[in-house]
Amino acid sequence: MQRKIGADDFRGTKELLLQLVQQGNLGFDLWWACDEYELRGDKIVARFYERHEEKWTSYKPLVDTPDLFLKFARLYQASNFREAARRFSQGYGLLHEPWQRQQDLSSFHRRAKQAWNILRLYEAVLNENARAVELLVSQDLDEDNRLKNSLEAYKVLFPEGPEEARWLNFAVLEMTFSVNAVVRELCYPALIFEELTFPQDSVKIRRTIGFENLLGAMYLQMYWLMTSRGDLARCEYCGRVISLSRPHPEGRKRRRDRRFCDDACRQAHHRSKKRSADGPS
Repeated sequence: MQRKIGADDFRGTKELLLQLVQQGNLGFDLWWACDEYELRGDKIVARFYERHEEKWTSYKPLVDTPDLFLKFARLYQASNFREAARRFSQGYGLLHEPWQRQQDLSSFHRRAKQAWNILRLYEAVLNENARAVELLVSQDLDEDNRLKNSLEAYKVLFPEGPEEARWLNFAVLEMTFSVNAVVRELCYPALIFEELTFPQDSVKIRRTIGFENLLGAMYLQMYWLMTSRGDLARCEYCGRVISLSRPHPEGRKRRRDRRFCDDACRQAHHRSKKRSADGPS
């Protein structure tokens, strides 16, 4: 059965991410979206300026929309990309600056394509599908000089080995490089206080991760998904992602051999196995 990355995969990492991202009230984890956007030529434009603050809504991308990278990547395959990009912006804002009023659709499209390719490479690696990697990479070689140079350099550095393994290894390197480059550029560590009081207590200082823009927040989600495989499992009954991390930093560590979401799934699985063993009556 081929693995497809879905919303549950990203939502399953939310508990892991929240252990690293201590939420505060200093804006490190906030983004803003205008209530209305429209298409004007080759641009998406917010109808209201920043000074009309009642027409802008803030939210926390890492908490409120843990699968935003997935939603963004899927825009690339939309039959009407212009309208899909406008709707995305109306729900989540534009990509590059807080209170950003307009953005070129070409930039939006290029970024969505990059996210889509990373997602497809990740799925291909999970499924050990070297042919899918080869097809994905080959499609972009003529228009992406960086990718072409990376592939040529990889072939020089690793000239030997089975063809299938070489394509899969290249996919791992390529998606890692792409995600890491964005996270390094657009995300940063920061310090916050648990509460704003005076005088401040140094023991209440906590770490967090901030992001320069919405693109950084989305790539942080993909970064966390790629690095959390040892902390995730799938329910043997319903297939949903299970987090194996602590429910909160001070909580008890969960068992690494956890097989089911909850008791309901465990019991349903047991009943299903029993019916199969009994056979038709």
